[in-house]
Amino acid sequence: MTRRFMAAVAAAFLCTASGLAQELPQPQKHEKPRWYRIVRTQFKYGKAWEARQIITDHLRPATVASGTGEPAMEFHNQTGPWDETVIWAMPEGPAEMEWALSPDFTKWFAALAKLEGGTDKAWAVLGKYTDLIEREETDLALERPFRVK
Repeated sequence: MTRRFMAAVAAAFLCTASGLAQELPQPQKHEKPRWYRIVRTQFKYGKAWEARQIITDHLRPATVASGTGEPAMEFHNQTGPWDETVIWAMPEGPAEMEWALSPDFTKWFAALAKLEGGTDKAWAVLGKYTDLIEREETDLALERPFRVK
């Protein structure tokens, strides 16, 4: 009786396994994946306006001058803990995160240094801005195309 039971279980398993083999998902890459880096910033209490002035007067002009690409989207949050949310396209995908100092950052910083009149002044502007940040959070996201079936 035990052998019959084991044979029945084995037969059922083989039938099920052969049926599952046809239903198993197959590997599939994303078509034309578009990755984004989402940066949320909370400034120190009462410092959001000052931080935004530094962005407008110093950081954004360096972005334009360097040609490194402006944010895909930028939000000045009106509720919640974050003051700003900035979304940056990542043309190279997550591989961009492999850099300790990316070529885009060094290009951008060179433009900032030129606009500010030297690397010391550029570091001072960058330091003043980062001193206004309470906390920051970065996420990576893969764009999911909207499809209606």
